[in-house]
Order: sequence, then C-alpha cells, then structure tokens
Amino acid sequence: MRILITILLIKFCACSLQAQNLIPNPSFEDTVQLNFDLTFPRDWNTPSGLGVEHYNPYTIQLWQVPRNFMGFQYARSGNAYIGLNIYSLNNSSARRIRDYIQTKIKRKLILDSTYCFQIYVSLADSIRYASKSQLGVYFSNSAIGSNSNYHLPYTPQIIVSPHVYIIDKEEWLRFDFEYTASGGEEYITLGNFNDTIGIDTLFVEGGDDPSYEATYYYIDDVFLGHCDSLPDTTIGLYENVLKSKLKLYPNPVGEQFYLEYSGQEQLQFQLYNLMGQKVEAAVQQEGNSYRFSSGHLPKGVYLLRIVGREGRAAFRLLRE
Repeated sequence: MRILITILLIKFCACSLQAQNLIPNPSFEDTVQLNFDLTFPRDWNTPSGLGVEHYNPYTIQLWQVPRNFMGFQYARSGNAYIGLNIYSLNNSSARRIRDYIQTKIKRKLILDSTYCFQIYVSLADSIRYASKSQLGVYFSNSAIGSNSNYHLPYTPQIIVSPHVYIIDKEEWLRFDFEYTASGGEEYITLGNFNDTIGIDTLFVEGGDDPSYEATYYYIDDVFLGHCDSLPDTTIGLYENVLKSKLKLYPNPVGEQFYLEYSGQEQLQFQLYNLMGQKVEAAVQQEGNSYRFSSGHLPKGVYLLRIVGREGRAAFRLLRE
C-alpha cells in the first residue's frame, strides 16, 4: 500500500508540473496599484517608453470592464485584459509608435523541446483598421527594452494571424502555435515588431470617429506550456451553443430588425451603444421570432446581448 501511494503521488506531481502554465498572471487578473488610481498587471512590464492599458473593474472609469474608452468587451475569463496599440495611421510620427508588454516566464525553456502557445485577441470597437501579420511574440534569454516609443528591432518567432485580418469585435479569437525552444529562453514579449514598412491593414466599418485611425487589440488568456496540457477551452462554449440557434436580419438595420430563435425558452435582451450605455428598443415576440423597433436609434454601431438558460450571445448591429 505504501508503494502504491508513493507511485500515485509521483504521478500526480508530474502531471501537475506538466499542466503548469509558464506565463505568470496569464489573464492579467492580479493587479499592481499605480498613481492616479491606475493599475498594471502584476509580473508584467513595458519594455518601451509607452505603457499598455490594463482594463479591469478596479481602475479609472476610462479603463474599466466591460465599458472603456476603446469600446465594450467582457473579459474572456475573469475580469481583466490588456490593450495593445499595433499601428496608428494618424500621421508619420504616430505610425512609428508601438505598445509592448513583457514578462519573465516561470522557468527557462529547454533546448529542442516543443511548447504550445495560445492567446486570445479581439479588435476594439472604436478602431477603424484591422491588421494581419503584425502582432508578434518574441522569446528571449534576457529582458529586452528601450526608452523609445517606437518599434523594437527584434524578430518575433511567432506571428499571430499571418494571413488573415483580425476583424472580430464581438468574440475573443483564439490562436494556437507550437514553438521549438532554442534553449534558455526566459522572457516573452508581445507587440508589433515591424517598422512602418510592410504594415498591412484593412478598413473596418463601425469605428467610433476618425481619430481612431489605428489598429488596437484587446489581449487575454495567454498560455505557454506542454502541448498535452492546453487549458480548458470550454469557457464561452455556452455562448456558441446559444448563438448557433439564433439568426439576426437584416444587418445593417433600418426601422426594424428580426431575431429568429430555434429554441423554446424565453430570452432576455440588452442593447448598448458604443459608449456602453444601455438603450431602449421595443421588442415584440411572434412565435420563435422577435421583432425589434430601431427607427428611433441614431446612426451608429450597437451591441445586442442575448441571455438564456443555454448561455449568452451577442450581435453587433449597424444602424444606417
């Protein structure tokens, strides 16, 4: 019996070690209080002259969750996430500005070992441009840094979404990669390592105003570890189940729009503008279809949140 217990304990410890996420504070929940009621994620730092935005319920109103000055988004998990400025189109000087965030991983990577990297990304509501092949992940043996506000001259080993523009403002998009370590890597840095040459952007309708001529992404739930121990991805599964039973049309919307539901339960609705303010819209149920009055709404982008026993879902509406 004693031998059996010892074997089980060893097996348990080995599995626990294997399942460990090497990224400290991966969802940015643990905070450090800064001046002026601002916060920053513990165990992370900014390797350049500019800081990133830390969105959470414990900071100033502009940087709170889910409503903040860049848009309206719930955290993928927990109550916090960060924002990275990938590229700005406002002027020649702004085009060179970059945001970066860096952390020291829990232990050095082993030569020729394969690790899985996972990250969740969402485009901020106010932003008018999406990008591809810009957000990079750089592994290094030592910390990197500069007092400059401009791009850091390093070549990232991972490029997030190299071929597809990241345009989704509703959902958190998951990106998965495998990385074979050179050995000794102990730091990871996220950001856009490109200079102004070769920046690839796409105009996205629904941005707040012309001053947001930029690409800016929310980031949450960063994982680095053994590939057989990727984290549970069922968070948000219920939202996908409910949304698969819904059909909204037309979009863009005019005087009214419709939502068809293939389920049987009663649904609850909440409609928000881009400022995160709740707005009223009359709803009339006709069997499994709901008719919304939208003629009174000013032109712009709105978020319709839907809640039921099967979970929740969201649709982004354009009122023309």
